[in-house]
Amino acid sequence: MKHLYQIVVFILVFSAQLQISSGLEVKSNSNSIQASVSPQNTGAKHHTKDGENRFYLSTGVVYQSITMFEIGVMYGVITAGPVLIHGGKNHHIHYGIKFSTEASYINSRILLGPKLSIESNFYKVFGGRVNLIHYTNFTDTDNCVSPEIGISFGGYFTFFYGYNIHLSKNRINEISNHRLSITLNL
Repeated sequence: MKHLYQIVVFILVFSAQLQISSGLEVKSNSNSIQASVSPQNTGAKHHTKDGENRFYLSTGVVYQSITMFEIGVMYGVITAGPVLIHGGKNHHIHYGIKFSTEASYINSRILLGPKLSIESNFYKVFGGRVNLIHYTNFTDTDNCVSPEIGISFGGYFTFFYGYNIHLSKNRINEISNHRLSITLNL
């Protein structure tokens, strides 16, 4: 299991580096080579406009009593706003809706959790999300509403704590009440 965590962390870091490296600008002359990363030089074919809607690939890891991996699509609204950390204005995902699935393999069975989420981010540093999740191991089901709150880095990377509120008496033992989630929206 330790190696699985290392692989997930590597994928998340590598994906983030790909996003950053697309803004890499290299200049050279006969005496020197200069490299810089510029948010304006992202390699995008068009400039992001305030209020623009976009689709994002959303990947993540959720830890409850077991570890689950998440993949889905987020439709978010981009806004420009103040950045608390370094000042100025920068674009971020202000709010969005996400369709995704959490998945794990435990006790020789697949556990899936299709979910619908609504997420909002505040000042690029704080965020919150509400999930409606239908967990199933193809024998039992467990329906939950899961509010989450935590730290957001522009809505592109989030680290949230959540609480599963079970909506029925049916329970899947591997689904605990408390959850931690790390999400990357590309």
